[in-house]
Amino acid sequence: MNIFFRAITALLFILLGFTLGLIVNDFPLLTLDTKVGIGDVANIILAVVVAFLVPISLTTWLDNKRHVKDFIIEEIQECLGTIRCIKEYVDSCCITKKTLRKDIIKIMFKLKDNERQISSLRNQLKESFSFKSKKMVNELITQQSEYWKRLTDGDLLSKGYKINSDFCKDHDAAFYKFQDYLKKCIHSVNNF
Repeated sequence: MNIFFRAITALLFILLGFTLGLIVNDFPLLTLDTKVGIGDVANIILAVVVAFLVPISLTTWLDNKRHVKDFIIEEIQECLGTIRCIKEYVDSCCITKKTLRKDIIKIMFKLKDNERQISSLRNQLKESFSFKSKKMVNELITQQSEYWKRLTDGDLLSKGYKINSDFCKDHDAAFYKFQDYLKKCIHSVNNF
């Protein structure tokens, strides 16, 4: 469609030039130098093409890049939403001072969702900004692994585990560290 639009535009410019040429030759009050060189004609055509097609192409390219960034930022925000849900489940366990089977299942499902979201995010970053995002992708893997380990390496996922305040503080620290990193990722993607 884009090539079709450009072909029609070029054809219209040629027809407009031909029509103007006929009008100038037949109009007695206008006199132009008939010794116009091929370079002058090419210069005019190039100026018209640059004046119209470059801004259109540049705007399209910038819009496409903005849509990709918005999509990746939306994926990061989904990851933030998932870890917030995990925090709510862990906080409810901290309030009751024990873990119930339903809490463990909810936390595990949300951790699995977060793992899938991070994997998808890594793939999107590699696809869209492979060179610029290499460091971010490696750090994202590290941050997600640290959060996963802090949450699952202890006895939290054991039925009837009595949660102490140290575990709650440790989880809060891990959560806020991971959350802060995801928010920094949003700013980094905006700067790509």
